[in-house]
Amino acid sequence: MRFGEPSALFLLLLFPLGAALVLLAARRGRTVLGRFGTRAAALIEGDSRTRRLLRDFLLLGAVLLLATAAARPQWGRQEQEVTLVGVDVVLAMDTSFSMDARDVAPSRMERARYIAGELLGRMVGNRVGIVAFSGAAFTQCPLTHDLGAVRTLLAGIATGAVESPGTNLAAMIEEAARAFERQESRHRVVVLLTDGQQDDLRVAEIAEVARIASEHEITVLPVGVGTPGGATIPADSESGPTLMRDAAGSPIVSRLDRAALSELAALTGGVFFEVSPDDREIEGLAARIGGIEGGELGAQVSRRYREQFWIPAGLAVTAIAGAAFFGPARRRRSPQPGGVS
Repeated sequence: MRFGEPSALFLLLLFPLGAALVLLAARRGRTVLGRFGTRAAALIEGDSRTRRLLRDFLLLGAVLLLATAAARPQWGRQEQEVTLVGVDVVLAMDTSFSMDARDVAPSRMERARYIAGELLGRMVGNRVGIVAFSGAAFTQCPLTHDLGAVRTLLAGIATGAVESPGTNLAAMIEEAARAFERQESRHRVVVLLTDGQQDDLRVAEIAEVARIASEHEITVLPVGVGTPGGATIPADSESGPTLMRDAAGSPIVSRLDRAALSELAALTGGVFFEVSPDDREIEGLAARIGGIEGGELGAQVSRRYREQFWIPAGLAVTAIAGAAFFGPARRRRSPQPGGVS
């Protein structure tokens, strides 16, 4: 047996307190009656000490039973197979070093993790996975209904997680397609969190990425994390914090590529979102995913205990009715001399 609301069991502490008060009242009653003799005994002729004790303990028992009912006792498990309906969502996290830029506070990577984490709270019923990418890509978390596990793995995503430098969107979409294929997904969405800036040595044409996405029936929802004005990229060196520089020694400025991400969204039937101070992109993503007609994602067995609160609640009602039965009895009036018959 278990209790759905175990905190309600603290109400059971009222029982010994009430019992003590009943016994104390009975003892004081006997003392008072002893002072007044037989006349006082006659006054309580219709409400004997035994009746009062029975009534009071029935009421106390009712309190005990109601407290037990409030705690929701449960026993006897029932199993039910539940068909899961939803959408498969892959969070594609850009881990290239340009995501360390701070044109979006506190940094692009921190903001991307925040958006992904907030979106997870709105993904109940869907399967979610994570693909981390930069110059290459790998599945950080396979598609799962366990959103707690996804959140834990999301917290470990950081720049440099993928050793290969750059931003290879083609590698990302191919890895996402493999993640979907492993689960035989039918309703597929990639939420792409990136600044969109691609390495000149690994330029992935947007049309090619869109072709792969369309081939695997994937809708891409890009989220531009950064600003068109851009920012320099922090780096560490032996002498301390510095900036990433190009071959000429000039600081590299990383800028959001709005045009490329907007084109990718349009070619895959998605929508382009951009970070905003009031989290409009999170609400927009949740609404867009929620608007996709989901399909069956398998089934799982749900095990629940049967609620049995009605048993102590029914006994409490019976106890209250019994207490009413043992209530004070009316005394019969003796006929007055000379009364009218």
